[in-house]
Amino acid sequence: MEQPRELDSSNGKLVEIEDRLKVAKRRIVELWVERGTTDPEVLRIGDEVDRLLNQYNQILNENSYYIKKEL
Repeated sequence: MEQPRELDSSNGKLVEIEDRLKVAKRRIVELWVERGTTDPEVLRIGDEVDRLLNQYNQILNENSYYIKKEL
């Protein structure tokens, strides 16, 4: 059975987004404990996490056809 083909340049973008999500997650937890859930900075980082997750899912969805086709 053939292995699914790589996501070529999308792989780098996914890794970059994963790294940014890890940083944002760590920061939001720190601020949440420090300042509470309604602090403007906590809300801003929460928005950034949502945006990054949307980008990540979009890349996966755009490339899922090619992966499934190869399976």
